[in-house]
Amino acid sequence: MNGSVLTVKNIDIDFHLPLSHSQRSYQLIELSNGLRTLVINDKSSELFSAAMVVGSGSANDPNDALGLAHLCEHMLFLGTKTSPVPNQLDSIVSSAGGFTNAYTTMQQTCYHLELSSFAKVRDERAFIIDSVLEIFASLFKCPLFKEKYIKGEIKAVDEEHRGNTNDIDKILFHALRSLASPNHVFRRFGTGNKETLSRLSTKKLQRYLRAYFQRFYIARKMVLVIKGPQSVNHLKKLAMTYFSDIPKTSLEHTRLSGSSVSDHDIYFSPQLYGYLDTPLFQQEYNAVLLKVPNNSRVRLCYPLKEITGLQSYHRIKNLVCNLLGDESPKSFCEYLKRKRQWATMIMVFVQNTIFSDDILVVDISLTPSGLKNLPQLVDTLHYYINYTIIRGAYQDLEKIIRDLTILEDSLFRNRETEGSFVDEICGYAETLEKGGFDLRDLVRGYGDWDPGKSSIMIVQELQKAANQCFTEENLKIVISSEDLWPVNLFTTEKGAYQPMVDHYFQYEFISVLNNDQMTFFNPDLSLNFELPNIPTPLKESMNGKRTSKQSSVGFVRGVETAAEHPQLKFFNSCLEVWTTNNAICGAVSTHITFNIQFRDIESTPENLVGIELLAELMGEELKYELYHYELVGTFWGVFANTNGLPSILVSVSGMKDEVVTVFKTIMNCFRSLRTAEDEVPYQKFKKARVNTRKRTEEILNSSGTRKVFSAAYLVLEEGLIPPEDKIDALEIIDTKFIKEMSKDVLCTGPYGQLLMDGDFTDHESFILTEEAKLDNGGAESYDFLAKKSSKTSHILPEGRNFLFPMHGAEDDTANTLLYYIQLGDRSDTELYTWGKLFEHLLSYTALDELRTRRRLAYLVFTGMKFFRNSFGIHITIPSGEHECDTLSGEVERYLGILQKNLQKLTEKEFQEDIVEPFTQTISQTPTQVKTPSGLFISLQPLQGSGDKPDSGEFMSHWSHMDQIINGTYRFGGTECEEPIDKTFLETLTLKEFLRYFQTYISVDSAQRSSLIIANAAGTQSYEAKKSQFAAIIFSQLQDQGMNITQVQVSNLLEKCKDQEDFTDISMQLKKYFKETKQGTKLMRLAFKNFAGSMLRSAASTFSVRPQLPNSEKYIVSKKTEINNYKAIQGLCYVGSRISWYEKLQTLEQLAHSGEGTAQFI
Repeated sequence: MNGSVLTVKNIDIDFHLPLSHSQRSYQLIELSNGLRTLVINDKSSELFSAAMVVGSGSANDPNDALGLAHLCEHMLFLGTKTSPVPNQLDSIVSSAGGFTNAYTTMQQTCYHLELSSFAKVRDERAFIIDSVLEIFASLFKCPLFKEKYIKGEIKAVDEEHRGNTNDIDKILFHALRSLASPNHVFRRFGTGNKETLSRLSTKKLQRYLRAYFQRFYIARKMVLVIKGPQSVNHLKKLAMTYFSDIPKTSLEHTRLSGSSVSDHDIYFSPQLYGYLDTPLFQQEYNAVLLKVPNNSRVRLCYPLKEITGLQSYHRIKNLVCNLLGDESPKSFCEYLKRKRQWATMIMVFVQNTIFSDDILVVDISLTPSGLKNLPQLVDTLHYYINYTIIRGAYQDLEKIIRDLTILEDSLFRNRETEGSFVDEICGYAETLEKGGFDLRDLVRGYGDWDPGKSSIMIVQELQKAANQCFTEENLKIVISSEDLWPVNLFTTEKGAYQPMVDHYFQYEFISVLNNDQMTFFNPDLSLNFELPNIPTPLKESMNGKRTSKQSSVGFVRGVETAAEHPQLKFFNSCLEVWTTNNAICGAVSTHITFNIQFRDIESTPENLVGIELLAELMGEELKYELYHYELVGTFWGVFANTNGLPSILVSVSGMKDEVVTVFKTIMNCFRSLRTAEDEVPYQKFKKARVNTRKRTEEILNSSGTRKVFSAAYLVLEEGLIPPEDKIDALEIIDTKFIKEMSKDVLCTGPYGQLLMDGDFTDHESFILTEEAKLDNGGAESYDFLAKKSSKTSHILPEGRNFLFPMHGAEDDTANTLLYYIQLGDRSDTELYTWGKLFEHLLSYTALDELRTRRRLAYLVFTGMKFFRNSFGIHITIPSGEHECDTLSGEVERYLGILQKNLQKLTEKEFQEDIVEPFTQTISQTPTQVKTPSGLFISLQPLQGSGDKPDSGEFMSHWSHMDQIINGTYRFGGTECEEPIDKTFLETLTLKEFLRYFQTYISVDSAQRSSLIIANAAGTQSYEAKKSQFAAIIFSQLQDQGMNITQVQVSNLLEKCKDQEDFTDISMQLKKYFKETKQGTKLMRLAFKNFAGSMLRSAASTFSVRPQLPNSEKYIVSKKTEINNYKAIQGLCYVGSRISWYEKLQTLEQLAHSGEGTAQFI
């Protein structure tokens, strides 16, 4: 390593840090080339993370190549002068158990990676970090941009875009762009697709890519962040060694590449040509309505440009979000969700559009009643702001500002270590590159209140900001619904607006003129709104924590001794209690999870749906009472029917005092189910049923990977209820059924499983155990316990390969294949360990072969799949280009190639290239981005504060709970998987590895068992196809100045003889233009050539999927196609069952063997 850290410039900053970061050291430096670099020494983890942000994105795309910045991001990974092998960086990093990725926004492009610091290169003489950073740095110095790879990456970009067209949040954000000023850069399409990136030849596109790279990929427009356990000085040396020669200017790039690329005809920077002086939103339109299936949402968007210059801007915007998003009694959200039932979910957040143009978004998921009463809803919001903020009493506003500031500061101070270091460092890099803030606030994300202003002045500033921003004139509205009838809320004139089709996302929409305003009026005279009232115990607890001394130890990640195994403390026939003292590992948070299984309730659709409704009702009661605990980082969630069994599970995570309070509150609510004398009020029941139906229909109408994963669980897990049966059950359940069910859950032998992680005192543990004891009438009899058993899995018969075909919905744009190969029983530790080694091998070889070489899809997922008793390996491919049978054949071809390559290895190569890199990853925190391995890890609460945490602490807790619920007690695995047998790995030879491969994986094996789920893309309806053709053709004719509407184009398509591909549309257009006396324009347009180009562009959206080039022959498995999942289950056998009596015997053995200190009571 050459050079000295003395050649870098230190920028000393006293960063505001949370307690969990107290083991870290931060140093901001500037390299000799001007590259700003933040190095973070973190002794609590062995993971090394790096992120490079380039200050250029899709806003700099030239008009004739929209998506160029995104394409450039893809191309950088496909070889550099010093590392010419495509995807070499990803191959090396993934082989070490890490991952790489990148993303492009309007103003920035971010590249990042993460892997173990202690992984070594093959010769064992150097750690892998140096090799990785050398390749990573070369991306920003000398990419090759080989022309032969451009078409393939255009397909990858197009596939990304297709995925975005099914993402409602991406759809809504794209719709907001349509309200932007016509000449503003925010209005432009940024992702790119096959159409926008195929307008130029690949040769010309290559020139554009090189010119774009030389213009923007320069050190002064970049920020680097690197984090690892290495010392600050060592991290500085790494940065200087590999990144200090990134060119400062475009001229230096030219000298480095040895060639100059002329870009005088490429307008890369549209924002420099008047965009900065253009208003973000146009005055002509104030709303846009979208036709989106299965979705009813409104986004009320308020530009914040008037207040972004305030010194306390970040504090004010956070404060306003908290006030509007508050769900406590007498709040705006509680009124909409609980009293009027106009909304099912409300999110309030600030979103950056571009430059410093932020907008505050009130995102509301609407009920049918809420959509009909949208004008009253908007008026209610404005009334709330006017009544509680703009005209609010100074002393009340002073109090809530003070209270919320305490909670916000406490939340930051006690922030857990992030679940992904990559997300964290990418955020730092983006913020540093963007600039315009106090560097001390980099980690915190917000500044202090202006110290020169009194509390009264801060209140006045808040009121002024609210008065400026929350006006009808400033409001922009985005509405999505099943159809476009809400346009009637704006105008009573029939036919005033004709629907259009968006050129890129293909949804129908109507833009509403500004002079067609909704009449905002809510006649409700009982709007008794109040500012939030923070519970006194919570305020006292937070004030106490501000003055008390806290532990300065961060949670240690990636070290085997970092987490204790749970200890069994108490058990009887109705309850088992486990504890883990994670305080010895320096954990910041405490966690409690309590699972209540209803052993005497059958797993019928009615019973399972009834329990789900009870969980909904519990959560609905709790969320208003517990809302303010969420503001200090307390997670709580209510789950139903974990692993498909009748049960309710509650989980709480956060600071100890708050966790105990919240857990006791939830248990009191659970017990109140039994004591309720009256039936549930119908309106509450109706809301719970609507939420349950919506969630079930989302599963029923899911697409892509979610759909095939759900199908795999349905086929291979015993007793799971298909969504169709749940919907049928919802129709027959009433309030009387719920009343009876609420008594049954406590009176019919519930069994509790409690896991407590944290430094709980003996007294606290006793109190929590008492809370978990359910009054169920005493211990169960031996006969009851011996006869009752848990559900198990369906095991595929040996030597059978089942094909389960499915058909996607109309909007399902990709063919998705799940290729699952069963390995065996979860208790077989040697086979499981072999499977983990094979999973590791797949993680980097499958992506290289199936994505990079064969170009099957942009995404290829590999990994383990876990069921209650069994496990296996899966390869999942969502492809917009190839049919499922092609994908299946390519997977089998790949497995054949992989087997041949393995057979060529020597023992030494096998150990050095496969076993040892995997062994190095075992003790580290999982970093690879992969799909959930089983049902339990993918669970999210039905009701609660939000998604469950993804921190290392919580995932360790959740994995322990998975073993407890399953009754396996094999602690030590990660992410709800099994522990690895290291002794087996140490003795594993290549010969033995190949024996396993031949037995379980090889396509020609007589013992191999597989399940192939093939979800074919939906067939587009005639109307949808016609609308898309009309939108594309209309857009191109409009660009050429032809006078025609989209509706007229659609009418001409209906006149075509070829109603399949509309190949004769050019004749219809020519006839129309002559009739409308546009013949002169037509001649200037050179219509014959233009029409051919136009049709090719439109047809590219519906192009026939290409055939793969011929390749060597490979063995294809013999498959049995069965389109009924129950028929497949009938051919399977059922895994071994464990009775409740056997479970208690196991607990007793654990207690006596020293695994716990419990006694049977």
